[in-house]
Amino acid sequence: MRFRAFVATVVALTFALLAANLAMTQTPVVAGGVRVMTYNIHHASGIDDCADEETPEGEIPEPDCALDLERIAQVIESQSPDIVALQEVDRFWARSGGVDQPEALAEMLGMNVCYGANLSHEADDHADEPHEYGVAVLTIFDISSCENTLLPIVEGEEQRGLLDARITIDGVGEVAVLNTHFDHKESSTRQMQAEAVVDYLGNVDVPAVLMGDLNAGPDDGDLDVIQAQMTDAWEAAGDGTDGFTYPADPESSPENRIDYIFAGPGVTVQTAAVVDSDLAVMASDHLPVVADVQFQPVEDVPGATPVT
Repeated sequence: MRFRAFVATVVALTFALLAANLAMTQTPVVAGGVRVMTYNIHHASGIDDCADEETPEGEIPEPDCALDLERIAQVIESQSPDIVALQEVDRFWARSGGVDQPEALAEMLGMNVCYGANLSHEADDHADEPHEYGVAVLTIFDISSCENTLLPIVEGEEQRGLLDARITIDGVGEVAVLNTHFDHKESSTRQMQAEAVVDYLGNVDVPAVLMGDLNAGPDDGDLDVIQAQMTDAWEAAGDGTDGFTYPADPESSPENRIDYIFAGPGVTVQTAAVVDSDLAVMASDHLPVVADVQFQPVEDVPGATPVT
């Protein structure tokens, strides 16, 4: 307990100092041009060469030896995104030092935050207080609403969700930022989840982007219903490489493209890139993807409803 309290104090001081630094570097975009990022942060536990000690039965584990939330913030800040979709985000888990990760990252980066909990636990063998696990959206823009919808799963599988953050962009109006993390085990489950996302999109009447770790390759068939209705940023504006993001490893190249940015009607993709810096390779088991997109004003998008 004393160790975790010490960690929390040190982390809080680090957050405050980094936030002061990063707040001075934030540069809002104008006229609909926005940089978006999707990033599975693996609860900020990197791939450093270390081994966690085995936790005795009945005791709460110590923080992961490779835990470094500040490093995640540095990877994000290096790309100067305006909107970030994060997956595998902890709140108050012992493995991540008992930190409220979405709030901490928002403070460090000088951004607003929307969080969706897909797992919620009372105190148990993961933490001695209530704790959550899910996805988050960080943005420099104002967030007008934040809603998480649970996705269908097969009994016994980990719950997944679709987070909908509505934000307002000057010169554009309200847009929807959707963030999700599909099942990692079964193709049939991912197909159900993809269909649920498309059904949800049918009721979204503003320009939208969908981002996340979808745990399927672009040719697997699991994402067909999404690919039929939205533009895959990598297919539209990637640099001609494979776009692989997983697994991150300093000794070898990733082998899978499972992290996506999709653009809906009224959103044009200008560039897309995988962030494969030395820092990013160590910070998580996934590499992030960034894209520059252009939102049309809401009144110019067929079927979109301007917010009055």
